[in-house]
Amino acid sequence: MNINGTIIGQNTVDFKASDASIAKIRSQKDLEITDGLRLRNVGVQGTIASIGTVNSSSGAYTASTTFNAVSSTSTIEGTGATFNVVIDGSGNVTSVAIASGGTGYEVDETIFINGSDLGGVTPANDVSFKVASISNTSPAFARMDVLQQDYVTQMDSKPFLSFDANGSEAAFKINRGWQAGTSSYLTVFDSTATFMELDDCRVEGGQLSSFPSSATITAFDRNNFKGSKTLITIESDDNKVHMLEVTIVCASNGSTAHATVTNSITSDNDLMDATVAVVGSNVNISLDKSSAATSSSNFTGRFTTTKVKV
Repeated sequence: MNINGTIIGQNTVDFKASDASIAKIRSQKDLEITDGLRLRNVGVQGTIASIGTVNSSSGAYTASTTFNAVSSTSTIEGTGATFNVVIDGSGNVTSVAIASGGTGYEVDETIFINGSDLGGVTPANDVSFKVASISNTSPAFARMDVLQQDYVTQMDSKPFLSFDANGSEAAFKINRGWQAGTSSYLTVFDSTATFMELDDCRVEGGQLSSFPSSATITAFDRNNFKGSKTLITIESDDNKVHMLEVTIVCASNGSTAHATVTNSITSDNDLMDATVAVVGSNVNISLDKSSAATSSSNFTGRFTTTKVKV
């Protein structure tokens, strides 16, 4: 059986129960569980390089006019393409040229220009044509689109993994209550990609932007963690590198942090001196330019901290 949608922009197949849609094969070349998720093979996409035969109405447009950079819509995912449209003295479209090729278009994707943008009416006089070729292409890939704010997987009829977008960042969560059939989710990482959370520790990283003499790293909050180990890499503007390791412990009600600083690797000379202090509930690492760094005037760096939970 071959099912062929006959109207561009309408779903090829719509499965219903009691007249309510439950699944559909869409004209956008995907399969949708209605309002839940979509499965799609995203084809080779790119910028429109050439177009096919133009379909238009006869005598329906503003005569003897050239419309430049007219916007368009498409049937799949392409966006941003504009076109220069020439209308002759009889109100007919004589040519359509690409003004801007846009992005995300596929070969054979149908493009529409509103007839109302050319002096006609929409949709009766809409102009349409297909994408004939594309440039600046990206490779094809498979994709699943989750249409809700939370995507939960179940194993043995119990929730296990959650992809949660309800907060300010999308989060990957594991249900620690899976065995008991309860819900107790731990955010393992989120879309900032700056940390990895485990049940008894947290691994976190960051970047030190350009600084001339001093910088501060918050190692941990003493109310939530009891110790940390931070590996810091510093690079100077005269191509020297310094790697040091700072190990810290501090009681939850402590006013003093105890630390060991180890200069793990150094290139030519030490770039930074490190000290530790408690500021409010935070235990901070202060980095200050070393007296040995006489030829260095600016620094950048990265760090990775493993924090042990209370």
